[in-house]
Amino acid sequence: TRKLRSALGKSPLEAFQDARMARALFLLKMTRTNVDEIAAEVGYADSVSLRLLLRRKLGCSIADLRKNGASK
Repeated sequence: TRKLRSALGKSPLEAFQDARMARALFLLKMTRTNVDEIAAEVGYADSVSLRLLLRRKLGCSIADLRKNGASK
């Protein structure tokens, strides 16, 4: 834990959550996969959890991400 924190500046849990978020963002922007399926694939119990996390971290909705997906 100390080595990861010193290398990345975050806890193992934060690093894991960031990796899940990155994968979810990729799938949302680059595919038309159902949001429930994406949430399940990256390890969230349901799409509501994923939606809330994205809104809190990025300040935008899934519709916004998908609309601007390929251009970002």
